[in-house]
Amino acid sequence: MKTILIQGINANVGTSTIASAITYQLSELGKTAVLIDANMNQQANSVSLLLGVAPEKQNTGWINNLTENSSNSSAVDGCFYHYENNSFCIPLGSLEILERKRESLPHLADKLLAFLNSQENIDYLIIDAGIKNNPLAKHLSSLSDIMFTVLEADGNCVQRLNSSKTSYNEFFIINKLNNYSQSSLDVQSLLLNSKLKQSFIKTAIPFDESVVSAYMNLMPFNRFLKISSASLQLEKIIMELFIMCKDIDKIKDQK
Repeated sequence: MKTILIQGINANVGTSTIASAITYQLSELGKTAVLIDANMNQQANSVSLLLGVAPEKQNTGWINNLTENSSNSSAVDGCFYHYENNSFCIPLGSLEILERKRESLPHLADKLLAFLNSQENIDYLIIDAGIKNNPLAKHLSSLSDIMFTVLEADGNCVQRLNSSKTSYNEFFIINKLNNYSQSSLDVQSLLLNSKLKQSFIKTAIPFDESVVSAYMNLMPFNRFLKISSASLQLEKIIMELFIMCKDIDKIKDQK
């Protein structure tokens, strides 16, 4: 099993959408993929909504179950939600418990991952960790095989990126690229030629606002991402992910 962490260099860059889409596409390739909502900076467990978990069920998540059943990590069984094919979602839980248990989240996350790692039928864990270097994301990054850091091609991202410390298993995705904006394309060029250029995966995801507007109220995001302009780019990300997993294994073997 491989653990893939998705984080944003700042808020509102699309980590939940990308994490949901990757989970769904992995399942379409015959893999069993479980998406974990670990985004502390949220209002309504957005990643759970994207994978179709009913709003009334989102108050029962992994922090609830592991808090109420601290001696039994298999209690997390009760918050698995099946989406389609072999894709599943584990909501974070109620915001009230999130606020009360912030200091305990790393410990609870350890119990969650220990239980999931004991399951032989899971191929990929996808974690939506929210903003890079928040306490929970920082802890989970040390437990992940690969990290995808998402950023937009905007005026501040180059500065944020250059001041960011990166790991050998961290790669960058440019999301919400505006193909019609010269400034956006110029920033993309700066990013791809920065000191971290070797860590960028070889694609960028255009933001098709018309598709989002048309389908927003009809179905979860990941259903229409496949027919949006992002389809080909997401397929490229999956292919690069498979290659990265093999490369990471080689690096670990050398160590």
